[in-house]
Amino acid sequence: MTSPRLRALFVCSSILLTLGCDSSAQKPTIPARFQALAQAVEQERTSLGAPGVAIAIVEKGEVTFAHGFGLKDASRPDPVEPSTLFRIGSCTKMLTAVAVLQAVQDGLVSLDDPITTPVPAFHFTKTPEAVPRVKVRHLLSHSGGLSDYGELNAPADEQTDAALEQFLTGRFADIGYIASPPGAVWAYANPDFMLAGLIVEKVQATPYRTLMHDRVFAPLGMNRTFFLAEEVLADGDYAVGANCTTSGDPRCFSPDVGPVVQPNTYENPWARPAGWAWSSVLDLAKIASFLVHGQEDVLRSDLWTAMTSAQISTKDVGDIVSYGFGVFVADGIGGGLTFPYRALRTVSHGGDIAGFAADITCAPDVDLCFIALANSNAAHFVNSELVALQTLATLPDPSPMPDVTSKPDRYPLYAGTYRDPFTVGPVNITTDGSKLYIQVPVLDSSSVSYTPELTPRYVDEFLMTVDGEQLPLTFITDATGVYTYIRSRPYLAVRTSAP
Repeated sequence: MTSPRLRALFVCSSILLTLGCDSSAQKPTIPARFQALAQAVEQERTSLGAPGVAIAIVEKGEVTFAHGFGLKDASRPDPVEPSTLFRIGSCTKMLTAVAVLQAVQDGLVSLDDPITTPVPAFHFTKTPEAVPRVKVRHLLSHSGGLSDYGELNAPADEQTDAALEQFLTGRFADIGYIASPPGAVWAYANPDFMLAGLIVEKVQATPYRTLMHDRVFAPLGMNRTFFLAEEVLADGDYAVGANCTTSGDPRCFSPDVGPVVQPNTYENPWARPAGWAWSSVLDLAKIASFLVHGQEDVLRSDLWTAMTSAQISTKDVGDIVSYGFGVFVADGIGGGLTFPYRALRTVSHGGDIAGFAADITCAPDVDLCFIALANSNAAHFVNSELVALQTLATLPDPSPMPDVTSKPDRYPLYAGTYRDPFTVGPVNITTDGSKLYIQVPVLDSSSVSYTPELTPRYVDEFLMTVDGEQLPLTFITDATGVYTYIRSRPYLAVRTSAP
């Protein structure tokens, strides 16, 4: 059977050349200033296998370039437009953060309130004593210690606005747990923002979806940002996701969804605050401008500053990357031969959800934002973003990159036994002085295969090969400087034996 992408290529090459599957046919002529970017986007779209992508550049708060490349649907000739709607995945988190900070501004909740103050019914069966120590600020900065969890498609009885509270104060109590002391470690977890969404829903006494429209989208001018499939279908200008289905491919994180993702293919109301919104690059240009310039009628300047400032280091690439409230904040960008490292501050977030990928990256020092929305798994236009910075902004001179290389002299300090009692159990780390090894007994007794030797990546960060996929694994110290935590996306393990 011919794949959707091959069908699209055949259609483009044979009978629909006048409509154009390239970046310029039947569309406004691309100004010379953006030609290099357009070429980079089209090349990267091909290499990523994305049927289509929409791009927007925001400079000094205004959209200076917006263009669609490729197709809304791999099986049809409709070209992507700048107005085309895509799922934006975790880029939704920055929008939820704005809503929570508005509630802080209104005096309805404090960043230092325990989460059980606005939501007394929230609890975990496995770690009941830890829940009251989680604060609202911990949720917005992924530092509450909550374990990650998600379901792409909620059960039929949870397909309502009420499901946000129903799920989080109901069956989630027996699923989730606190994996590390609140405030101790940055660990990305979708439930942080699901719960943040419930908190703002409770204190505003308004369903999350409604308050997001009234308090966030409307003031920002985001008039075509939706949560409901019927809204997207009624709008008509939307992309159809191309989801890969090979379970052995690490990009195929939802192979059971099928290869074609329509607006109503999956839905999860209780996950909306973490990543289920639809938007266009033109609408996202409004939140991008807000990230750089703020907007007083949306959020007070001190809270906007807190949102876009480092709250906790992610310990990814050393301490270069931190997390604010709903956004990543980095001290620099680049590091390769074609784009040397520059001490250029960025505020960003990406999104990945079955059939779609999204990125919003702003460099406030040069007042430029790059936005990309694609209808394919893991299609992140990293090279195009760098080309945009190189060709459109006056960049600072390259500077020495902080030393983030692996440090073998630390290997003995990593050695020991760590434990995640709810997911993987004990994790044993050993070293021969020049290499580092991992042993996970629960995997040894399963059909999962993994390579014991860890591959150095950055300082304190390694790659573990599991079933052919490389998973980042980071060693993190406690307040005393002792390596106490192993963080990987599937789990967070705490040291149980001395180094």
